[in-house]
Amino acid sequence: MNIFNSNFDIDTGWFFLEHGPWIVYLRLFNQLNLPRPSHCHQDFGSPVIFHNKKELIIDPGRSSYSSDSIFETYSTNHSTFLINNKPTAYSERDFKFFPLPIISFKLKQYIIGKKVFIIIRYPLSLGSTLKIRYAIRLLVIKENSIEIRDRISLLKKSIISSRFNFAYPSDKMKRHFFYKVDKSKTKKLILSEESNEFLICNRFINYDRIDKYKSFNFRAKTNNIFRSRMLILE
Repeated sequence: MNIFNSNFDIDTGWFFLEHGPWIVYLRLFNQLNLPRPSHCHQDFGSPVIFHNKKELIIDPGRSSYSSDSIFETYSTNHSTFLINNKPTAYSERDFKFFPLPIISFKLKQYIIGKKVFIIIRYPLSLGSTLKIRYAIRLLVIKENSIEIRDRISLLKKSIISSRFNFAYPSDKMKRHFFYKVDKSKTKKLILSEESNEFLICNRFINYDRIDKYKSFNFRAKTNNIFRSRMLILE
């Protein structure tokens, strides 16, 4: 893998990485630098991933700017995790709620051999600090695979929701989802084309055209620690 390029634009909050056949976009904003020239959806940490220049994990977009479609901007519609159906901190769009985090996000990037590691500590609002110790997303990029690992440590019993939006029709990539709740054993889901875990959804790239995408949604109750790992490989 002789291609490597990465950049974080602090003005817009967009992180970009190109490594071998993989291209990754992430939006990571800083609430202390407002207003921000961005679409301001609740999509913190939600990756958009290309493999060999083909979409793999997508952003579903928004059908219109009418109030009827505002839900399409919510974190429930993006490839991220929720705790009790809420993000760990609000987006710039929710500034009326004064969402300045008590704990801000952190981004770290490491290259070890042929692997790239992107570590994201999610920001925590004041309300989130009462129930969450930390929430971390780790992306591990190798030559023939990419992993999205989540680790969430809780102060109170909670429901964790994970969502991943895949391009449709699907490619030939393999998708395996692993999860571990508290002290239970790690369990594995193999996500094939016919998996019942997938839901076909509408996607709006242009306002005059509706496309489709496949959404994988997972929910679990946990008392203390939740770990998950979405493995995508050739």
